Amino acid sequence: MMGGFQERFNMLLVGRIIFGMGGESMGVAQSAMVSKWFKGAELSFALGLNICVSRFGSVLNAAVVPAVYESSGLGIALLVGFLVCIYSLINAFGLIYLDKKSETKEERQEFKNNAKDHGF
Repeated sequence: MMGGFQERFNMLLVGRIIFGMGGESMGVAQSAMVSKWFKGAELSFALGLNICVSRFGSVLNAAVVPAVYESSGLGIALLVGFLVCIYSLINAFGLIYLDKKSETKEERQEFKNNAKDHGF
């Protein structure tokens, strides 16, 4: 984003490399998370929906960013993308919270089931 405001190509290139590495890692993490939460036919649907939403975001980006660039310049266009990334990061933290909460609930349920099996 700063490379867009300063019009420095090298800074833009470094940012794109970092974004690309993070994006691929995120894809692997999303698939792992979806695989944990869904099973069977639900898993196929959830993975397909995940890819669909991702591709929709790419299409929306291709439609919005050029219009913002034309009206406000490169820095503002990249700032819009940055804000979307920050929103996604906040949602990721929310998902981590929900996942941890679910694990705790599952552990408690498993403990209760084991206690019942052993006559406690």
